[in-house]
Amino acid sequence: MNGSMHTVALAVRRVADGGGASANDNSPVEWTPESVERALLDAFRLDRRAAKIGGPKGYGSAHPSIVYSREEIAEMTQRALDPNRFPLTRDEIRRMESTFAWLAPQEFRAADDRHRMNLLAWFKTEIAGRSHKAWALANDMLPGSLYYSKAKALALITARLNRRHVPVF
Repeated sequence: MNGSMHTVALAVRRVADGGGASANDNSPVEWTPESVERALLDAFRLDRRAAKIGGPKGYGSAHPSIVYSREEIAEMTQRALDPNRFPLTRDEIRRMESTFAWLAPQEFRAADDRHRMNLLAWFKTEIAGRSHKAWALANDMLPGSLYYSKAKALALITARLNRRHVPVF
């Protein structure tokens, strides 16, 4: 009963806000720190997946074509099916750029800029698959301070997005 009351309350709130969503729609109405973190993590993953420009191709070779073994062909086929190798769509690029705008220095007060920098470091270590604790200790910071700083920055971004009525995606 409690869950259905919550769904009805969300639907009423959306209709009152002009959203017009149905009662069965489970999409969030406001940003939460978890949804902001998820959106930023997706943006950093998309940025890592984006094609990098490496400059002009090197010189070719006059040698004949290479003959591949069955194992090499199977490996190349597996790599060709990897979804991360496909270029980004326009919607993904637009979403990534709008998400990165949340981290712009002018969006944070000077006193909160260290939280922004620590949040950037958090996501970079997360995407690279490295330890947050190791990064914190290497940068003369207690791991608890890094977690606090991350939570503080996410709370600041969440409050700003909800104040500006940015739609949740």
